[in-house]
Amino acid sequence: MTIANKGKTKSKSRGNPAWKKGGISPNPTGRPKDGESWSGVIKAIGEMYPDDILEFVGRDNDLGRAVAKFPKNVQMKYLVTARIFAALMFEPTSALWNGLMERAEGKLAAPIDLSGGGEKITKVIFEYVEDTITGAPQEPEAGQTGKEAA
Repeated sequence: MTIANKGKTKSKSRGNPAWKKGGISPNPTGRPKDGESWSGVIKAIGEMYPDDILEFVGRDNDLGRAVAKFPKNVQMKYLVTARIFAALMFEPTSALWNGLMERAEGKLAAPIDLSGGGEKITKVIFEYVEDTITGAPQEPEAGQTGKEAA
C-alpha cells in the first residue's frame, strides 16, 4: 500500500530556544572531548618506564608484581616488542606473525582477480587522479597510453 503525500509537511519539532535565528550555535566550539584517544594512551604508556607504570597501577596487585620484575631502564614499548618476539619464538601463531609484519612492513594489497569468473577481460579503464599538491594530472603507469588499455 502506498500513501501519497499531497501537501507540505510541517515540522513537528519545537525548536531549541538556545539556537538563535540564522543557524548560530550556542556552543560554537562543540562538545568537549572526553579524554585522550586510544592511540594517545597507548603511546603514553609505551613511553613509560616500569617505575612509571608502578606509580600508575601500584605494587600490590598482579600487574604491579609482574612489572616490578621488569628491567628498570627500558621503556615499555621495547619490553612489549621483546615479548612479542619471544612469543613468536616459543609460541608462534600466524595471526601474531601477520600482525607484526603488517605493523612493520605495511599491509599487503589484496590481489584482484581480473579474470571475470573465467571470462576474458578485454578492456581495463584507468582514471587519472590529480596530484593533491600541484593539481596536475598524474602520469599513467609505464606502458599505458591513455585512459583505456586493451
